[in-house]
Parts: sequence; C-alpha cells; structure tokens
Amino acid sequence: MKRDYPIEIIIDNNEYKFIFPEKYRNLSWSEYFGEIQNILRNISDINIKVIFDLSKVTWIDPLPLLSLQISIAELNKNEIRVYLPRIDANYGYSNKILAFLLSEGFFECFPNNVSFYEDSETIVKNFLKYDKLIGELQYSNCSIIKAHLVNLYEIKDIKELSLDKWIYDIIQKARYNIKNKVESYKAEEVINRLQTLLFETISNVYEHAYPKNNNKYVGFYVRFRNGYANTSIGNEERKKLKYLISEEHDNSPMLQKYFIDNLFNFIEVFIIDSGCGLTSNYFTEKEKKGNIYPFRSAWDKAFIKGIRGINSNKKSTQKGGLYTINRSLGNNYICARDENEWIGHSLPLRSSIVPSSPIYKDDQIKGFSLIKRIPRGLPRGKRG
Repeated sequence: MKRDYPIEIIIDNNEYKFIFPEKYRNLSWSEYFGEIQNILRNISDINIKVIFDLSKVTWIDPLPLLSLQISIAELNKNEIRVYLPRIDANYGYSNKILAFLLSEGFFECFPNNVSFYEDSETIVKNFLKYDKLIGELQYSNCSIIKAHLVNLYEIKDIKELSLDKWIYDIIQKARYNIKNKVESYKAEEVINRLQTLLFETISNVYEHAYPKNNNKYVGFYVRFRNGYANTSIGNEERKKLKYLISEEHDNSPMLQKYFIDNLFNFIEVFIIDSGCGLTSNYFTEKEKKGNIYPFRSAWDKAFIKGIRGINSNKKSTQKGGLYTINRSLGNNYICARDENEWIGHSLPLRSSIVPSSPIYKDDQIKGFSLIKRIPRGLPRGKRG
C-alpha cells in the first residue's frame, strides 16, 4: 500500500502547527493521527494558538476530516486557525477540495472558534465564493445527508426516544435527495435502512463511547456513488472513476475494490466518534493488553454474536446495536477501525474468521469509526 508522508508537527513556544500532506487518506490518518490527537488532548494552556495547515491538501477522505474536526471541537477554548488552499485559476486540484468542503457541509462542522485563512495570509469570511467551484467536484451531486458534527450531550432532553426523533428528522430532510437518486420502489427501503443504521450507531456513541465525559462528539456523512459496473456513464467519467477507485483501494485498508467493481451504484455512510472505542466496551485495559488484536475479538462479540458489552445498560433489545445492523441491513459491505486494527468484509459474513489489517503504530487513534456501503443495484430507469 502506498504511504503518504506523515503530518509535519511544529511546536514553537505558544504555537502548535500541523502541516497536512497533499493527500490525507484513511491509511495515513490511521497511522499518524493518533499522535496528533494525543498532543492536542494534552494542551492545557488556553493561550496556545493551534494551526492546521491544509493549504497543500488536494484530497481528504471523510473519516480523517471528521476526526480532525472532532479534535478541533475538543479544543474549544484555544485560538484555532485553519489554512485553506487558494482558488486555482487553472482548475487545479485545490479547487476540488474547497468545493468538497462547501458542497458536502464540512465547513459547517468546524467550531465557532476557528478562523480560516488562504495560505496563512488572507482571512476567509465568506465560503460562498467557493460555490462557483462545485462543478469541479470529483464525485458530483452525491450528497444524501451532508456532514454533521454534533455533541450529543448538548441535544436538549436527550433520551432514547428524543434521539430517535432527532435522527428521524435528519432522515426526513434527506428524503428528497434519496428519492432523486434511488428508484421509487427502493426509496423507502433505503430510508428505513439509513434510519436503523444511524440510530443504532449514534445511540451506541451516546450510551457507551464517553463513559467519563460529558462531551459526546459524533460525526457522520452519507453520500451516493457510482460503481464501476455502471454502464450509463461516459468514457471520460469511467476513466476518472477507475482512477479514483484504484487510489481509494491503495489508501484505504479493508475497503475491498471488488465490491465497487461489481456495483452500478451504492450508498456510503461514514460515522465516527473520539470516545473509548468499541473494544473498551467489551474488555478491561488489562484484558486488552493481554490480547494483541482485541478489536477483532470485540467485533466478533458485538457484530457476529450480538453479545452486549460490559458497560451496557440498554434494555430495549436483547442484542446489541451492531448485531442489529449485521442482521437487518441485507447484503452490503462494512469497514471499521478501532484500537490497532481495521476490519472489513461483505455482509453477511460467510466465514468464522474476521478479515482484518493491523495498524503498526504506538499512538493509536481514540474512538471508533465505521464505513458502510449499501448497494443500490441498477441505475434509475433500468430495473431488471
């Protein structure tokens, strides 16, 4: 697998600066961001200025971006600066990342204490100037649910029922996008599946991810994508899609290429938190140290067998939320990261062995993240 250069870290008196590479993908994020997350969580002086330099970035995957935004949200008392790329008059790749941040809702996920600059010089006050770049997106017209970053603790009177209602409202707002991209006979099925997926994962974040912290951050994003088997796209679009899928495969552990190669189109869901992780809900710290790869053991308990965690207090169902996802969402693909591993496989899982890929780093990212891919079959108007 290709390796991006690690993020450059510069610490100088009262300023911390993190310079991101040109491509910030799932692989490089999982290998390097744990160190940065640890540094940021140990900043106790509110007078320290923190700079995230994205001025050279031309591609960033959704999970790494949401992970960065959660870490920024945790620094809610410090001055934060984000350096953005300048608009390229020659239609360069920097335009694509700016269009992505705007069109998919990621600008709105940055906290209020963030100031934006172009190449560290000019302050950016109005993101709408990037609207003219939307046509340069790599994945155009793909939004189903734009990026959200929320502190679940701040949602008023949060109980399971009100959380359910909150998620229901988000899904209802996405109805138009879903029905515009999915055949009418499939739309309600997609809506129900998304509601189940978001409710089970986000309620798990609220109940288990932050046992000793009032801040309960979760990020999520849902989009629609073409698979390589989609014969309705033109030659140029197919050539670009082949390149993008190949790059993704090289830089995303356990996101298997065969799944996209054989699909016309699919829905892709990203969910992430920065809490204790799934594994810590099944094993104590002592037990984890005695298991080289505890995540795959926790995954087997939670996802395959439906065993509830040691800290579970949810009584509404016998089985856990991930087990519900496994059993209720049909044929699809799931990929997750926790502790020192990536796990990824098609559903239903036809083997007793959980496919996984280790992350060989001392500083691992805190939190659980998940990518879910739901096939939508034939394009609109080509039901068969």
